[in-house]
Amino acid sequence: MSSIMHTPSVLMRSTTLGQNLKLRESVGDLQARIAKLTEQQTSGFWASSHGELRSQSTLVQGLRQKMSTLDSYLRTIGQVQTRIEAQQGAADVLQKAADGLGIYAMSALNSDAEVQLRQVPREAFGALERIITSLNTNIEGRYLFSGADTQTRPVQDLYTILNGKSGKMGLKDAAANRLLADLGGPIDDATNPPDGRVTVSRTGTRVSVVHDGGAFGLKLKSASFSSGSIQPTAPSTGVERTSTGSRLDVDFGTVVNGDQMMLTFQLPTGETMDVTMRAVTSRSAVPPEGVVEFEVDDDMSITSANFVNALRDRVTEIARSDLAGASGVAAANDFFDFYPPRIVAGTDPANATSHEISGAKAIEWYDGPRGPRPTGSLVMGDFGGMAQGDGVTLPTPPAIGQRYFVDPATEASAGAGAWAGHPNEYAVWDGAAWSFSAPAIGERMVSGDNFGTPGQLVQWDGATWNTVVGPAVQDGDRVVVGAGARAADEGKVLEFDAGTNTWGIATDQPTTVLDTTGNRVGHFNGIDWDWTAAEDGYEMVVGSGTSAVLYKVDSGFWTPRGTPIEDPADPRDTMKAKIDDSTWVSYGARANEDALREALKNTAILAAVDFDPDMVEHYHALTSRAAPDLKGSAASVVDVRTAIGVSQNRLQVTLDRHEDVRSLTEQQTLRIEKIDEYKVAVELNQLMTQLQGTYSITAKVQQLSLVNFL
Repeated sequence: MSSIMHTPSVLMRSTTLGQNLKLRESVGDLQARIAKLTEQQTSGFWASSHGELRSQSTLVQGLRQKMSTLDSYLRTIGQVQTRIEAQQGAADVLQKAADGLGIYAMSALNSDAEVQLRQVPREAFGALERIITSLNTNIEGRYLFSGADTQTRPVQDLYTILNGKSGKMGLKDAAANRLLADLGGPIDDATNPPDGRVTVSRTGTRVSVVHDGGAFGLKLKSASFSSGSIQPTAPSTGVERTSTGSRLDVDFGTVVNGDQMMLTFQLPTGETMDVTMRAVTSRSAVPPEGVVEFEVDDDMSITSANFVNALRDRVTEIARSDLAGASGVAAANDFFDFYPPRIVAGTDPANATSHEISGAKAIEWYDGPRGPRPTGSLVMGDFGGMAQGDGVTLPTPPAIGQRYFVDPATEASAGAGAWAGHPNEYAVWDGAAWSFSAPAIGERMVSGDNFGTPGQLVQWDGATWNTVVGPAVQDGDRVVVGAGARAADEGKVLEFDAGTNTWGIATDQPTTVLDTTGNRVGHFNGIDWDWTAAEDGYEMVVGSGTSAVLYKVDSGFWTPRGTPIEDPADPRDTMKAKIDDSTWVSYGARANEDALREALKNTAILAAVDFDPDMVEHYHALTSRAAPDLKGSAASVVDVRTAIGVSQNRLQVTLDRHEDVRSLTEQQTLRIEKIDEYKVAVELNQLMTQLQGTYSITAKVQQLSLVNFL
């Protein structure tokens, strides 16, 4: 049997080595634990990676993602709040500028002194500058009133709006041309006073009142009579429409004191003015308001002459005051409400009868997104008619200015008279003689009572008039009825019914139409149609919803261009921000929205028209219309601010909610991730003490030797 013998020195070395290795391992473990605790104490978190979180990892990642999403929403809300606060500030400046000018102008109207009214243009200029600056407010290059197109400055500068640029007219020239068109000449012309495009004349005891300004001037709307001594010239029963306006012809019988005739005129703004012509034996020093007196005489020719002179004087007074003031407002409406602006057509404003829409001739004040395009109904032109009557018997007396058609049967009859030799021609009576003209083959008009079926669109084939039916027209095709038609049809829109092959009055009666025979836009003013020529590129929409079609003027004609892509109707919806998983807030604004545009428009026209001390009535009439509108627009700006404020409040509520949720989420996350600082400190202290003890033991073990042992 063998045995292994160990000397004391070998045994000692073996034991010491084992102890050293174990102590080193213990020291390494303690150092690693101390390093981890030190890292946790420094970072405040007990895990440095999601892997260390083990089963809590998925939960913590979800909580962190939720906080990241909330942080993104909070940043968005902060950015939108900054933008809205700036919008509110700019709108406040605009509102105060408009309201302040309105108050000043109203005060000037109520002041006996002319001095304050004289200062209105200067005050308007300053207010206009503040309004334009407000509408062009931007934050870091992003404009606040440009809808979605935040990189585009929305409003032209003040001087460009008023004076134009690069050969294009501004508001001043547009208003000056409109004034000439409405007055028929310079407002201060003493030799040929402005007549508002109304001619008052007489032949013997017959008086004619004729408006021939088309879309401009004092439009003669209606007339009423208090007695049989002043009556419309037969067969007319009142005001008759003409191709360029309207006319009234009256005969003076035995006019006596107190007899009256009331004429109703329409101003360019749509307002009406009544002028009561009263016969008196002696004119009053101060006649009743709205009454124009003319003296009666035993000779009715003198009486009618007195009537003509009195009415002319009154028309000139209106032209230099109310008409001139309304003209300025209408010019501003056309300049600011149309894109491009609507201006007087042609190069001779004093004799113009229609408008044109032209960005080539006038500057556009607004460069931002415009919102929905104007809408209208399609028509295939406008067609006049013929005077009432049977079309066979020579009218006695004929209606002045109206058109008749000479039926061959009439021309061949013994009573043809002046119509003899003019079969199948138009006959027009001018009050003294007949003029004749032949209809062109293919010419169309609306049939009158002299046809078997009146109120139809008919066409001349060289021998007869035939109703226009399919396939020349389609079901639903429309036309506008112009001057000269029977009273039941005049000014109406007719629509073709393919089922019955007849034309009838359209049920909806649109007030804006697109004439597909050219590039015209028609606007019904309550009396007749004003026609405007649109330049190439002008766009309108026909229909609505899924049936809407975009039409664009191309080479002088309306051309369909498919489904329109429209800007939002509500300016607030032009800019939206997502502030929650399922919540969006609208915060857009456009400088051309109604309230802001009205404030700008009424301020601009008061700044554009110069005050003339010799024509105080002109500026007084303009101010009396613009000042109340300024007050109204300032109130409407408050509505805009309220709408923006709703979004502002919604943002704040959402912000508060997000901050609360984020705080709770963060607390929940930290409960999982965060260390207990006290516990870590205690444990770290314990480990440090333990490590020091281990170091001490290790040192003692390393000092052991056989010599020391013996």
